[in-house]
Amino acid sequence: MPRFSSGSDDEFHISKPEQIKALASPRRQELLDRLTASGPMTVAQLARQSGLNVHGLYYHLKLLCSVGLVTVEPGAGRRRDTLYAARAKRIMLRHAFPVPANRAALNQVAAAAAEQMRADYAAALEAGGFEHDGPARTLSLLRLLGRPTPDQLGEINACLERILDIMSSTASEDGPPTLSIGWIMAPLKREQPD
Repeated sequence: MPRFSSGSDDEFHISKPEQIKALASPRRQELLDRLTASGPMTVAQLARQSGLNVHGLYYHLKLLCSVGLVTVEPGAGRRRDTLYAARAKRIMLRHAFPVPANRAALNQVAAAAAEQMRADYAAALEAGGFEHDGPARTLSLLRLLGRPTPDQLGEINACLERILDIMSSTASEDGPPTLSIGWIMAPLKREQPD
């Protein structure tokens, strides 16, 4: 696991309400996503990668640290040299879903994730330089409805896990640009017969 502190595990499951609520901000999701994708960074590095203001980042990082999603590795006595790291390479919400008390906060997290995905998509359209077709495609927009069988649903989930594995294994600053992939999967209410 290159570029991660030795105390960092591969996967951390969010379970505390305050951790879920901390992710109800697109800014905090962006910071946590950047740290999981690239490893420990200083505030200046995070600002460069995310395009966010250095001064505003301290507030969000302090909150993420206070709920245990981000750790601090003090620098050489100077605040600007302090490294911030994600708690794990993958930070998952799976254990939060079954708890009814988490539903309102999870809805806020979904809204923040959707907003961040919209912002990522808009920025890519504005910047240009993307591929929209073929195996080198870097820009796509899709919403699907379907009624997969249990076997098909298992196949869908296996594909999503594979995407997660691929995206979790990329951490090279020298390689291609960072790619944003997001998904929300939800069962819809059954249609009422006429």
